[in-house]
Formats: sequence, C-alpha cells, structure tokens
Amino acid sequence: EQSDGKTIKVSLDRVQRSGVRTEPAQARVLVRALRAVGTVAIDERRETIVAMRSDGYVEDLFVNTTGQHVQAGEPLFRVYSLDIQQALIDLIGARGFAQRGSAELGSGSPVDGAMQRLRNLGVPEKRIREIRDSGVNPRTIDWLAPAAGTVTAKRIINGQRVKAGDELYRIVDLTNL
Repeated sequence: EQSDGKTIKVSLDRVQRSGVRTEPAQARVLVRALRAVGTVAIDERRETIVAMRSDGYVEDLFVNTTGQHVQAGEPLFRVYSLDIQQALIDLIGARGFAQRGSAELGSGSPVDGAMQRLRNLGVPEKRIREIRDSGVNPRTIDWLAPAAGTVTAKRIINGQRVKAGDELYRIVDLTNL
C-alpha cells in the first residue's frame, strides 16, 4: 500500500499468512547467544595450600569433601603431633618456671622461646596464647584454615599419618577467575 515514508503498511492477509507478530516499539538492549571455546582458570594469587610443618596423625576431619566452602580460621582437622607436644611441654614448663619467679617474662625469656617454637611449627597464635594462659596441655590441636575459599583438593583421610610438608588441602578463592 501507499505510505507517507514514515510508516510501513502490510496487508492483513499477508500478515496472517507469514505468521508475523507485532509489539510496540521500545528502546532495549538486544542480546544474542554467543558460543565460543574458552578456558576458565583460577587466579593463582588466591590459591592456598594447607601443609603441616611437623609429622603427625590425623584424628578427626572437619572438612571431608572436595568442593566444600571454608572460612578463614575454621577448623579443618584435628591432629596429634609429637613435635608440637614437645613444644607445648616446653611452653608449660617455661611458664611454670617464670611464675615461680626464677625468670622474667621479658624479651628472650624461656616462655618467649617456647612460644616462638610453636609459631615455627605453624600453631595459630590464638591457640598458643590460650595454652600459655591456661597452662593446660591439649593432646591434639585443631588445624585451622589459613584462608577462606573452596576446597579444590583434599589429600587427607581420617587416621592418616602426615609428614611435614605434605599437601593436605588446596583452598582456592573462586570469587575471581
């Protein structure tokens, strides 16, 4: 049909035969599906490996599946370690020695040395202070997650003997890929 240059007119018969649908015009973003080949990789700067600095035995697992999300400071497993036990005994002994007035609690004291030995073994600072203040020697230590993220590798089972340096968990923050 004739038009004024601004309008397109199609006969009703042609519209019905071709299955054309109409709707009011509006401004919007058009989205088309796009298929492409790609690779998703983790950001290596957000990856953390959990390993012990001494030999030990795993007594309980708190995080027991790959894909489980953990928060920083959340217990991963409970471990008995002879090296950590010896350092704890040293700390409690030095604490008792200092309390009897035979040593000062200043820099270079036996208590500071025992606390540093525990730090070197990877025992969390909060746990070291609790033991120092209470004087109670726990048989096992709960090993805490050093970072928040998703467990992408779990190489630990209940009852396992672990060696210093063994990779026990791999935790990745998947917020940026």
